[in-house]
Amino acid sequence: MGGRNIEQIKNISIARIIRTYEKFGTARKAAQVLGITHQTVCKYLKKAGVTLKKSGWDTWNKLRVGKESYKHSQFADWLREHPRTTLPRDAREISKITGVSLQAVRSYFKRQYNKSKYYISKLGDFKQYDAQLTAIDSEGEDFKWPLNKLSRYIYSVDRYDHTVVITGVVNAQDGEYVVHFKPINVLELYLLCGGE
Repeated sequence: MGGRNIEQIKNISIARIIRTYEKFGTARKAAQVLGITHQTVCKYLKKAGVTLKKSGWDTWNKLRVGKESYKHSQFADWLREHPRTTLPRDAREISKITGVSLQAVRSYFKRQYNKSKYYISKLGDFKQYDAQLTAIDSEGEDFKWPLNKLSRYIYSVDRYDHTVVITGVVNAQDGEYVVHFKPINVLELYLLCGGE
């Protein structure tokens, strides 16, 4: 396969990759439409001299590390000023502790939750990734299990700490087995799965 390119391997022209990327706006969405990996889309876009758009993840990540240059909510400011404070999992209590209005606290968590859900949705089907996550066996011992070995799964995103909890099912010759993964931060999961 050495010197072959995407046109020879998949019968997909670079012009088609560019058009699909421009239509759908991200390498990941273009890859899903074309049936190739997003890394392949990025590779051929760069070869063609197309400047890749920055993802919203960059903005969110900058916000999380305090490098933003635009106005944030009062609660976001409070969090930056008190980085090591552990807060309860109740918006009313958080409002009392921080002195920030209940509405501002709720709005902040809603925005962060929506961002988490958006980036999880950008990953698409978790089963396409060979990322190995930490799972827990019946004796409480940790072990690694790749997402692409799951037959099916469900997940939920925590509204307060933005961790993802994944429970999967593995089909085996002697039946089905449930795999319980440890909660993982949305950002960590996104990067483990090769998020742009």
